Amino acid sequence: MKPLSIDLYKKRVVIVGGGKVAEKRMKSLLPEDPEVTVISPELTENLRQLWEEGAFEWKRKPYAEGDASRAFLLITAADQLEVNEQAEAEAKEVPLINRADNGGGNVHFPAHMKRGRLSVSVTTNGASPKLTAGIKQKFEEQFPEDYGRYVDFLFTMRNVLRDAGFSPDRRRFYLEEGLKEACRSRDQQQLLLQEIHKEKGADDCERTDR
Repeated sequence: MKPLSIDLYKKRVVIVGGGKVAEKRMKSLLPEDPEVTVISPELTENLRQLWEEGAFEWKRKPYAEGDASRAFLLITAADQLEVNEQAEAEAKEVPLINRADNGGGNVHFPAHMKRGRLSVSVTTNGASPKLTAGIKQKFEEQFPEDYGRYVDFLFTMRNVLRDAGFSPDRRRFYLEEGLKEACRSRDQQQLLLQEIHKEKGADDCERTDR
């Protein structure tokens, strides 16, 4: 399978089941702000709390034919295998299907680490969930929570350089400077941005004098 990043903002997502597996999927989805409907007679305590906070729509009933219609993503996470198989079989028009109960469907949910604009996904395609979790943990240790601010700086610098009109060599020079260990410091980041603005100002003056 080919790893892809999918924009789920305001997309219709249907989760069949309200147990621990459904809860895990829900927690991974909520930061993307989709429109989620859960179909299940019962919910875990944590899912019920999220529902009470308005995080998703809850249809308090067993799955029935047509419940997944118009969904962009269907997640089957019911405790009963036959319910998951029925939901998948009836979802002919649903573009994306994740069989959370057996790893089937055409979409897998990898282990995911996010630090601002930095997004890292890890999967062994079902070979070893424990290995996947261990690799994710190593990434989390390597890139602490505040690493997202550094990535935001690189994004800002790239946009500034794009608008500065520098030669490719000068853009490359500053991009490489931004990747140096010293630029993990916020003070050094500000100094580098000031240097870019200063050089841009000098170039603008030079063009004006011509």
